[in-house]
Amino acid sequence: MTKRILHVEDDKDTCNLVKILLQEQGYEVITAFNGNECLNILKEERVDLVILDIMLPDTSGWDIYQRMKETFYPAKVAFLSVMPISDNELDNLKEDGISDYIRKPFDNEDLVRRVRNILEVRKNILHIEDDEDTRNLVKMLLEARGYGVISVSEGREGLDRLSGDIDLVLLDVMLPDVSGWTVFHEIRKNPGNRNLKVAFLSIVPISDEQLIEFRKEGVLDYITKPFDKEDLIRRIDRIIWAE
Repeated sequence: MTKRILHVEDDKDTCNLVKILLQEQGYEVITAFNGNECLNILKEERVDLVILDIMLPDTSGWDIYQRMKETFYPAKVAFLSVMPISDNELDNLKEDGISDYIRKPFDNEDLVRRVRNILEVRKNILHIEDDEDTRNLVKMLLEARGYGVISVSEGREGLDRLSGDIDLVLLDVMLPDVSGWTVFHEIRKNPGNRNLKVAFLSIVPISDEQLIEFRKEGVLDYITKPFDKEDLIRRIDRIIWAE
């Protein structure tokens, strides 16, 4: 069933751009230019996601969200606003039930990814890494992106945790019990895991020639530590959402 999105925004150029971007992804987009129009639509229509600007001509996006909570309206809610917020404020919003807060001006691809992460079935990542600080950082970054993350410290434990719910295995090369490469081959031995996506995240450097060979074997990416946070997220997104 097609997901329906209500976008509440008084700037028509922003409305048109968001509508084009999301319709291209197969979503149905309804537009409201003020709070009153939004509330009237919500009385008559069922939508899956409401994207709210904070500053509207007649009310605030926050007031609309509070009205939705009072009436137990079941849609998810995200803010799309030019107003900056701190990490603590974002955490508080998410604790209150807001799915995401997207800043304007926005990157088109980033907007699409974040809406998709809100609406689609959550993708799950199994991260096998013996360094606790790295595990915690990766988990924090990817969960903030909307992914489910299972973190384990040993290769055998990772193999035991494999299930049909895992969409990507992110592997270190050097593990306490077995090598990440051994884990990769064990994964591929199981016919049910032949199409499971696998990438490496490791401090061990490799050459371009080695990367080509790894890709031939089915490794989708090789990310070296220390990593850039935004680059890691971008590369994980690309792997997860590739057809």
